[in-house]
This record gives sequence, structure tokens and C-alpha cells, in this order.
Amino acid sequence: MKNIQIFAIGGAGFNFSQKLCAQLDPMQYQIAYLVKHKERFDVPNKTIFWVDDDLSYDQQMVETLLADKQGVILLAGLGGQTGTTLAPILAKLAKVHHLPVLAFVSLPFSFEGGKRIHFAKSTADELKNVCEQVFVLDNNKANTSTSLTAYQEKINDELLKLIQQIDFTHSPYQPVQGNDVWQS
Repeated sequence: MKNIQIFAIGGAGFNFSQKLCAQLDPMQYQIAYLVKHKERFDVPNKTIFWVDDDLSYDQQMVETLLADKQGVILLAGLGGQTGTTLAPILAKLAKVHHLPVLAFVSLPFSFEGGKRIHFAKSTADELKNVCEQVFVLDNNKANTSTSLTAYQEKINDELLKLIQQIDFTHSPYQPVQGNDVWQS
């Protein structure tokens, strides 16, 4: 049986996790959220770590979640403050616990500015040096002929399929093949 810890970091991580909550077996996948106090998300009966403006969080409680897990999955949007800062920190923390880590991250849209894109790409490269595998969603490759809702649905469907393929029981970790939405 799988025993995987998922960390949904910031607003994008929260959004990516919504379909997962409904579709993944909670006995095999435990989802915890790291979101800022000022961002109110409705996640009933879920583990939430409120992150302060300085991005501090309860590291001891996060480490408790890592105990007896087979691996860790990170969900985050890069380019902003929360995901860009915390995703590498959580990846390194999981590695201290000798856990394999996969990251699913999104890059900002071009209209969000060059500074955000630079930070996002730099963080994605940092994660590639820590994680077993990093899947990147480049929002600029979105099909403009579909609605944003349809695009988000496709993202979440493909994310669910990839996560269900992950098997942390083999050593060394066997990579999962990316798809047309999430590139590894």
C-alpha cells in the first residue's frame, strides 16, 4: 500500500490539490497545505500549516508528517513568494529524512513579468538538483482556444494520472513519464 505525503504549497498548490482530494485514497495519500494566514482556503478536515508573512511555519509538525512515509510530492506555483520559497525548503527537508521527492510546479504566465519568470525558472532548476523528478507546467503553452476552466480541468486530470503512477517502493526510484501538460 502506498504511503505518500503531498504538500500543497500556496494558492497554486491548493488549486492543484482539489481534484486530488476527491480522487485519491486518503489512506495512501495524505495531503497537507502550507498557505499564508491572509489567504483563506476552505479545506475542511485537512492538515493546514498557516505560513506567516515571513514564510515561517511549524517545521516540527511538518517533520512529523514525514515519519514512515515512502515519499513526498510537492505541488506549487513558482514565481510568487510562497511556492518559490517553500518548495525547495520542503524538498531538502524530505531529503534529510531520506525520502524521494517529486515536484509538480507551474511557471508564471508571461504577462506576470520577467522577474517572476526568472525566479520561477531558477527555483525549478534548484528543485531539479534536489528532487528525483520535477514536472513543470508552462502556463504560456496553454491552449488559448479553450476556456481557463477547461484548461485547469485538463491540468488537474493529467496531474491525477501522473500521481497515480508514482511508485516509491522501488529503489532506485523509477521515473514516471511526463505527458503533454506536465513535462519532466
